[in-house]
Amino acid sequence: MPLTNPNAIKQVSEGWFSLEQPARGLSLMKRHLTDVKPATADSQLYYASLLNRAKQDDTLGIFLPELQQRPDWNDEQRETMLAIETDLAARQIEHLLQRGETAQARTLAARAVVSGRAGDISTLKAQTRLLLEANDSKAALLILRAILDKHPDDLESRLNLAQAHAQAGEKQAAQEAIDQLLPRLHENDVDTKLSVTRLETRLENMDRARKIITNLLASNPNNPDVLIQAGRIERSDRRYHAALAYFRQALALEGRAPSVITTAESVPLLDLDPKHPITQPNYASGYPNVVKGIATADKQKSAAATPLVPTIPELGKTDLIRRPTRAEEEITRIEARRDPRIEVGFEKLSRNSSNGTSTYHGTEIPIVGWWPVGYDGHGFIHVDQVSVNAGELTQGDAPLFGKLGVRPSSLPPPFAQKVDGTSVGVGYEGDELRWDLGMVGIGFPVQNMVGGIRKSWEANKVDYALEVFRRPQTNSLLSYAGTRDPATGEIWGGIAYTGVGGRVAHTFGQFNTFASAEYGLLRGKNVLDNNRLALRTGIDKDVLHRENMWVNLGFTLTYWRYKENESFYTFGHGGYYSPQSYTSVNLPVEWAGRSGKLSYLARGSTSFAWTNEKRMPYYPTNSALQSDAVTSGNNVDLGFYPGGDGGGKGFSLRLAAEYQVTPHLAIGGYHNMDRTAFYTPNLTFIYLRYLFKAHSEPVRFPPITARPYSRF
Repeated sequence: MPLTNPNAIKQVSEGWFSLEQPARGLSLMKRHLTDVKPATADSQLYYASLLNRAKQDDTLGIFLPELQQRPDWNDEQRETMLAIETDLAARQIEHLLQRGETAQARTLAARAVVSGRAGDISTLKAQTRLLLEANDSKAALLILRAILDKHPDDLESRLNLAQAHAQAGEKQAAQEAIDQLLPRLHENDVDTKLSVTRLETRLENMDRARKIITNLLASNPNNPDVLIQAGRIERSDRRYHAALAYFRQALALEGRAPSVITTAESVPLLDLDPKHPITQPNYASGYPNVVKGIATADKQKSAAATPLVPTIPELGKTDLIRRPTRAEEEITRIEARRDPRIEVGFEKLSRNSSNGTSTYHGTEIPIVGWWPVGYDGHGFIHVDQVSVNAGELTQGDAPLFGKLGVRPSSLPPPFAQKVDGTSVGVGYEGDELRWDLGMVGIGFPVQNMVGGIRKSWEANKVDYALEVFRRPQTNSLLSYAGTRDPATGEIWGGIAYTGVGGRVAHTFGQFNTFASAEYGLLRGKNVLDNNRLALRTGIDKDVLHRENMWVNLGFTLTYWRYKENESFYTFGHGGYYSPQSYTSVNLPVEWAGRSGKLSYLARGSTSFAWTNEKRMPYYPTNSALQSDAVTSGNNVDLGFYPGGDGGGKGFSLRLAAEYQVTPHLAIGGYHNMDRTAFYTPNLTFIYLRYLFKAHSEPVRFPPITARPYSRF
């Protein structure tokens, strides 16, 4: 049946679009263009506008050049064409930026406008919009100043001027532009005032944004857009209760309470041809909201000549086909902050080296309960079962363990080095504050009270963090749990690292930078006191960035300095790596993304290190034992561990994933491996996470994995 009534077809197409079924509306309009030869300019332009609204960019990119070649557009039609071109180019620029192709995005922004007349204010505004989309604020500012020289009362350009200054990091200039704009706005210009509040929020001028929105609320108390923006301001300021109140008011005004269902029965069916009336279709099966790739098989053909969209699966009468409203999405986002959960995991860390000393085979089984504390964060309690096995110390290695080199043992070797214990902790983790307090290794020869407090904040686009902490050293059984000397029964080891640290991070254009510093004291039972300085800085960039995936390259420089070298296992040493200088260059590559219910992360890095370790006595805390070691030692280095320079090349790999099995249950895990000449650990961790409230948001990426308390 030919479809020849353009007004009726447009009405039905709009009906399908209102039900978020754009493919049905497009199919109908496409059939009309096929049936009516030649199609009118208005019909062709309307089809292009539908493609634009549906973001069917491949098809639009084919269809648009044909329209641009028509010489008979009137001024109004040309303005519509310009708007469609600009929308398409803005999306193309966004995709280029997501792939890290900034230069290409700026090139496209500079030449994308075709239909506009050179020098027209509408053309200049379109160019300005695209330059701002491409983050080329410098070029945008030049055009905006030219526009305002001729049209000083153009409000849209004044708003864009403020946005361009904000994008360039010129906060004071942006505020001055806003101050010049506000007196020019009409009392009922709600949209522009809302745009100003968004910009003020972006500039972190919360009081200024709140003042404007308060006036808007007084004059527009029943405007959902105003209420939603008021809620977003409060949410940005972490005033979640106030934000929820605004969002709930907006939800009531939107007239789409959660119980309301919109179905395909609501679509108007018009008799386009009295001789061939349209009958109600047989709704049999569900239909997805968006059909991708229309007319992409042969991009050399025009869209009008492309075969019609294949038969469309039909929609069940009672199927819910609408998306959540803006208010519903905002409410869900905030309420998700109050989700309680339980995590159970199993970790296995293996490192093969010298049995009884540096070999490490450990398991940790954490059980963690999280409960909401307001909307700002969650409290937690950790209970972890820990087991560490370093193997059996043989006769050959015994002289370099405990006091066995100078004191005999009443028991014959081998000496088993194995411990079991329990770690417990409680704490809180929120947006800007994290603290915890606990005990590591209940049942170990040495138990340590641990904990910390971390405060983070942001000011002038710079992120800051300060932390005070006390943490276990899990390098070896000796450093983590402590152990008993086979010769005398004395206990030594169990190192705790107590320190303070800080971090600063800032983004310069496309580059993320950071610098951190840390200083602390390492103390253990019957172990030589030590201290540590750690400095780290780095830069990274997303070379590919899409909605559900990104790839990042980085460069990191690290420096450590320990006062003492306590890498050994004789009495008085701590059994942890502690060079007097350590400098490394690290080149990491990260790939993270999500697909459906799966999120994933792969991180690989290559490193180059330069180290120096000083010569150390066998028994640094006991002069009598050291004297005996010197007397009974060899002729090469009597009673001392040799020092010297070292280093080399290494690499590491981390693989992590999480899968949302059901709305309440997720399973995840990670595997880490490091490889250097003398350090080859493998760590595997798997976990289950149970959510008491059903999870409805897209899965997070990269995955936020659970962890044992010893790695907090």
